[in-house]
Amino acid sequence: MSLYPVHLTARFKKDIKKLSAQNQRLVLKTINIIKENSPDYPSLKTRKVTRDSRKSRKQLYESRVNDDIRLVWHFNDDRIIFMIRVGHHDIEKLRKVQDY
Repeated sequence: MSLYPVHLTARFKKDIKKLSAQNQRLVLKTINIIKENSPDYPSLKTRKVTRDSRKSRKQLYESRVNDDIRLVWHFNDDRIIFMIRVGHHDIEKLRKVQDY
């Protein structure tokens, strides 16, 4: 049983398909670490994503999959984690994430 329910958004599913098979496996492994342990698990080096808070009340977070791949996510009041983007280390700078 997972401690942290995780929902993969449609955008996240599109992003993951663009990654290599090896990176896709690493992403899924990282999601399992989050589900079974915590988003604050030390190896994930989770941090808040700096952004313009006037556009959205949702605080975004970034977690490391490896030296290059990052997960961008947020959670709701029920503590369900919504994975919204995955990609190379500068993924959080994309306008679509900033406006999410």
